[in-house]
Amino acid sequence: MAVVERYGSGARAPGTLDAIDSVFRCAELRAVNSTVKCGDGDEPGSRYVVGYLPSNGLLDTGSLVVWDATGLTNVALGFKDNPNAFGEFDMSAEGGQAIMDIHTPGASSHSVEFGITDMDERFWSQARQPRDPGGELTLYATINEGVSVADAKIKVVLKFFRQG
Repeated sequence: MAVVERYGSGARAPGTLDAIDSVFRCAELRAVNSTVKCGDGDEPGSRYVVGYLPSNGLLDTGSLVVWDATGLTNVALGFKDNPNAFGEFDMSAEGGQAIMDIHTPGASSHSVEFGITDMDERFWSQARQPRDPGGELTLYATINEGVSVADAKIKVVLKFFRQG
């Protein structure tokens, strides 16, 4: 055993020329803050555009999804090629919310579990792109089971880091 000093992804060891990726060193914290409205009779597979994320961005903790009505039994949040990248939500309880956070599994019935690996995975990778396409990716809420209530609302506040 020895006393050591190690450097994380947001720091550079003295004497090295390795560049620090700015998303780890001086990233800007941003959020998509959007409400979408579902209609009675929307079929499974219906998609709602929630917002846009930078392809090279990283998910932050504490993002949340809130809904106001029962009848939305399975809604996924993600991208076109990976619709449940950020989880599937059972919205059968009225006025619920799900907090997307790093936590102990089973800590809350309305939580989506993310680990360290998920937090360091760029959005382009979570969207199942072979490489970073640059620009922005569209964030969707996808209905996996039909809507049985008119005018249900889904509020998404997805926090992310982007390169500064």
